[in-house]
Amino acid sequence: MFIQAQGLLPIDQRYEFETIAVDTPNDRSAYQKAIQHAQIYDFFKELLMLIVQSGLESGLIAQQLLNNGASIPESTLQSIANANGFTEPHTYYQGIAQSMKWTGKVIIQGQDAGTGVLIGANLFLTAWHVVKKLFNPDQTPKAVVIAEVEFDNFLYLQKGLYNRSNSERVKFHQDWHVAHCRCHDQELIPTAVLDPACFKDHWDYVILRLDRTLGFDRGWAKLDSRAVVPPKDQKIVLFQHPAGQAMRIDQNEITGFEPEHPGIPKFRFLHLTNALHGSSGGPCFDKEFALVGIHQGSWPEGTVQAEPAVAVAISRNRGIPITNIIDHIKQTIIELPVPMVEDSPVFWLKDQGFEPIMGCDEFQSLIWAMVLRQQTQILSITGETHSGKSFLLKVADTLLSDQRHLKISLPAERIAKIDVIELLTLIATELGVPVPTVTPFHEYDNTASMWLRNHVFTELINILNSLHNGRLVWIFLGDLNRFTLEGAHVSEFILTIMDLTKTVPWLRIILDGYNSILPTAIRPISLDYRNRKVTREDIKNYLNRSFIKLGINENAQLISGILFSDYEKNLTERPETALNELRIMAMNTLNNAIG
Repeated sequence: MFIQAQGLLPIDQRYEFETIAVDTPNDRSAYQKAIQHAQIYDFFKELLMLIVQSGLESGLIAQQLLNNGASIPESTLQSIANANGFTEPHTYYQGIAQSMKWTGKVIIQGQDAGTGVLIGANLFLTAWHVVKKLFNPDQTPKAVVIAEVEFDNFLYLQKGLYNRSNSERVKFHQDWHVAHCRCHDQELIPTAVLDPACFKDHWDYVILRLDRTLGFDRGWAKLDSRAVVPPKDQKIVLFQHPAGQAMRIDQNEITGFEPEHPGIPKFRFLHLTNALHGSSGGPCFDKEFALVGIHQGSWPEGTVQAEPAVAVAISRNRGIPITNIIDHIKQTIIELPVPMVEDSPVFWLKDQGFEPIMGCDEFQSLIWAMVLRQQTQILSITGETHSGKSFLLKVADTLLSDQRHLKISLPAERIAKIDVIELLTLIATELGVPVPTVTPFHEYDNTASMWLRNHVFTELINILNSLHNGRLVWIFLGDLNRFTLEGAHVSEFILTIMDLTKTVPWLRIILDGYNSILPTAIRPISLDYRNRKVTREDIKNYLNRSFIKLGINENAQLISGILFSDYEKNLTERPETALNELRIMAMNTLNNAIG
């Protein structure tokens, strides 16, 4: 209810109860702090109303509200409601463009089945009843299915005529099932009388694994527990493939029952957005284009289990709140799986021909995990001698697309001799933004630690915040084992950034050769990765993948043995160049095979 009451606040200004109360000593002080927060941010009345409607309070609050009447003038309420009904044009424009890339049509055995949305690199969310034929009677998923998702099936206007865009189809992965929860049996009967109280624990969703990780190019809708369904009369946008047609969108209002029913919007939400068969599973976004739910179907009018029954002469649809789906995921599979490297391996450095990436599968998986989850924000790379440790920064740069990620490379050689203000100037200049005005430490009336935390770090975050635009920001610190950071306050500032990274959910840091032990406070959000020398199996896997990708008919087993033998010899005679020579031999192998 604490989150639900914040439905009119921008999503990045909503906080869960546990976050507000994290440093309180007992329940009473936690509630007091939460109530004070609600008063400060003007959602106290909404919170009270939700508490009363829930029936969980003793009745004292309801009586006080009746006795006191409205505590906020009607004109003020009207002003707030109107202000929150508007949408920023840029937000709307971006939301439409992104959501078009995320939304897809589910096709089963060649037949249009419904709509859904990308929620991960290769994870797709739709309504369970859309794909119910892919499940056995005992609710276990079938082992082999013929199904796919079609993206970019929309119309565009050119010279006065509508043309169909070139669509892209992606098959379900062989291991296609990730998680699901079926709908209530009565919801499968079009004319059934529906009681919202029965919907609890029937969330009608399924998460499908796709054959390719196309989300790394397209992006995906984030599952955010703060993305509550907007209040009644507020608008949502529904993306859909109605009746299997090209993609459509519609915008309309959240509605409800008269009299109100506690199961709406707790278990389902009702809306007036247009939809047809085939729209099921379509993503519902609020005015900020946060994913707040998925469309489920129509609501049979006059079937509310309430006294007296009220018939309303409008057509309403129903959906599943995304918060309930998120809760079910946490209770069953804990967290969504990250893509395996074999699902979308990166073979070569971008724009560098066939310069190979070998023996880096675990590292690639760690990078994907950092993309998909906030638990790990700092990765510290060490490695065996001549194992290509620093090469991994190039691999990370290749994996992370420029469209989805803002990357800042700070080689230790380049920053070893400059002070912290010069470092901030370098970052601003590289990113093409004005250099901030930084008060020098000798003019700052506090300790160096407070100066770095409260002044310099704040300026850095201001720079990044103005540019990241929904992207993750990555700071690559390379060759830290080869160069000492001698400039004033630079080493301390690196530690400050790492310590405060947990307060910036979109920030990631990769340390190459950081020889010191990471501070205890940083350990919960950091991982260590030790690179090793390339093995014969690594070379064979790389060649196998490359041959399949390029359609080359060669013996990977035989060629990998030859390359590995030469690599071992070079490791003995000239170890500092052995890995580079192996890469050159592998590049030549592919180029010669292609002809």
